[in-house]
Amino acid sequence: MQGSISVTLTKEDLVQLQLSYLFKKPYPYLLGFLYLISILDIVLAIAEKDLSSLNPFMVFIFIFVPLLAFFLIKAHKNNLKNRLVNEERQYAWSDEGVVLESDSLTVRMQWADFTGLFATKSAIYLMVNGVTAHIFPRRCFTDEQWSEFGQTVRSRIKQKKKLRGVRNLLIYVFIFIVTVGIIQYFNVS
Repeated sequence: MQGSISVTLTKEDLVQLQLSYLFKKPYPYLLGFLYLISILDIVLAIAEKDLSSLNPFMVFIFIFVPLLAFFLIKAHKNNLKNRLVNEERQYAWSDEGVVLESDSLTVRMQWADFTGLFATKSAIYLMVNGVTAHIFPRRCFTDEQWSEFGQTVRSRIKQKKKLRGVRNLLIYVFIFIVTVGIIQYFNVS
């Protein structure tokens, strides 16, 4: 199977990638849950008029989550200014891999160089590593190209096991438990 397309990314393409990828990970849900608990803890302490009963970890979460969101939004705005993101690119694919050409870059990638893929109704994302992907928007393909490209990438790219997310979630829970234990140890003293 061979084919080629021309891609110029839009702001919506980048937002769709970031949101799709973010919500496939366990940590936004864990942070969201902890943030809701921190709000509840703070509201209860204010209602009881006993601010000394506030859990320091919950105060940290209450401050940390909005700061994290702020820095993610700031990083997204910086990404939009990246010259490579805004360039028109030519992608060509064959049985060997994908060739990317733009004004500032030419890259030949073997199918084995991609670490994974995920697809939505509007795009196919070929992952290069844990945080970088090549975006192939649906609007850049004809219907026939879209189905052929989808079949090609699914047959060529080896998906990593889904247990990796579970492992990461367990690591986050372990870090959380250790952190809470350390805080409780020093609060008792």
